[in-house]
Amino acid sequence: MPAIVPTATYRLQLTARFGFAQAAAIVPYLKALGISHLYVSPFLKARHGSTHGYDVVDHNALNPELGGEEGFQLLSAALAESDLGLILDFVPNHMGVHYDDNAWWLDVLEWGRASPYADFFDIDWSLLAHRPAGGVLLPILGTSYGEALERGDIELRYNAAEGSFSAWYYEHRLPITPERYGEILEKVVSEAFARDQPVGWQLIELAARYRGPHNPLREKASALKTELAGIEGAQAIIARGLEAYRPAIGGLAAALSLHGLLERQHYRLAHWRLSASDINYRRFFDINSLAGLRVEDTRTFAAIHRLVARLIAEGRLHGLRLDHIDGLRDPQQYLQRLQRLIGSVRPAQRGRFYIVVEKILAEHEHLPRFTGVAGTTGYEWLNMLSRVLVDGDGLARLDETWHRASGDPQPFQEILLAAKRRSIGSRRATTRHATTRPSGSASRSGSSSCTSRSTALISRHPAPRARIGRSSTARSRRRAPIGSAPTAASSMCCAMP
Repeated sequence: MPAIVPTATYRLQLTARFGFAQAAAIVPYLKALGISHLYVSPFLKARHGSTHGYDVVDHNALNPELGGEEGFQLLSAALAESDLGLILDFVPNHMGVHYDDNAWWLDVLEWGRASPYADFFDIDWSLLAHRPAGGVLLPILGTSYGEALERGDIELRYNAAEGSFSAWYYEHRLPITPERYGEILEKVVSEAFARDQPVGWQLIELAARYRGPHNPLREKASALKTELAGIEGAQAIIARGLEAYRPAIGGLAAALSLHGLLERQHYRLAHWRLSASDINYRRFFDINSLAGLRVEDTRTFAAIHRLVARLIAEGRLHGLRLDHIDGLRDPQQYLQRLQRLIGSVRPAQRGRFYIVVEKILAEHEHLPRFTGVAGTTGYEWLNMLSRVLVDGDGLARLDETWHRASGDPQPFQEILLAAKRRSIGSRRATTRHATTRPSGSASRSGSSSCTSRSTALISRHPAPRARIGRSSTARSRRRAPIGSAPTAASSMCCAMP
């Protein structure tokens, strides 16, 4: 049985070229080095071709590009034989979105607020006011929307196996809400001149049964798709009829038809530059393809931890490194729930479960007393080591060189403060608006004064801080803060030759 607290960790970056099997092969070597725990990059299912694993698209599946369940079994067996533990770099804050690989996100695009996953993502539905039920802004276009539409870059397609319609923008899939299938079927049958054909009549009859608002309801949509997919000969008619939505063939009329259809979806396509001002979902920093998760929601928390809980219960996972703890709405609440989850699946006799958090601490900042956390991942320790390797006497000469080259006489702290203000005022403008708007309200009144105050506060702050709930705030005042875990500080980030 591996030690509860690591004495030495070794960090491996798993990729498609260096997956579970390759990691298992070097376990004896790591054992000979004196390593107690293997610390690995995220290995849950990530975006195809991901080289880092932080763009998770399914928290409840092992990444097939790393070897899937079979490969993970090999690694688990090798670690158990050498009595080494396993620490996972876990990402609770966000998921990879857009493209065609996140089932939760695609369901939200298809059903909007009616999706059971709508509350999983931090979306301000009110910011797309021209949509009756709100919507999600998708800044994925490389050109203006009008140009992309007229050039035919946005294409309506039919999936015959699923019986489903989606708009596609290159590799990005945009599901069409089934409430609009009826009008699509009527239009494509007319365009294909198939109204007098038996298959055409079947499609028209199917469309007639699903006329009207909110028809079908979500729970009945699968029946519609199944019936559509089962109509023999439908694919050929639909393929011909979809020319009614192809501007390259149907010209302006087709462009207007496609535009009208897209305007009735639960999303709005936009040029990627609009993400700086109009985006209405929380992101990981300003990366549009990483959407924030509302892990404070109990359903969201349970949904993203099922696989991790199973691996802990099976004794195949011995520690967690929690990515970007500052991104969570209430880190203390999250950690308390995590401890309860671990306690429910792990026998008490196994002792304490090892957890560290990614938390960037300023020089004189201390880590709050987080529930069950041994410390940070050790960034501050690396800073200390860097000082040992850097001659501090050379800083004055670097300052002098900078002032001569830039012509800026300001001291470094003033330059840093100005840079922070510039960053807050541009790249995070939309995020700042969302965090300063009153909770549960779509009103923007009073937001400008609140925004200016928050800008001043953040820019004066020395480093990112976690947002601590009421329970942890009081506790941190009563107890002495803890520093980073010494074993985490000794972690090595290395690659095998």
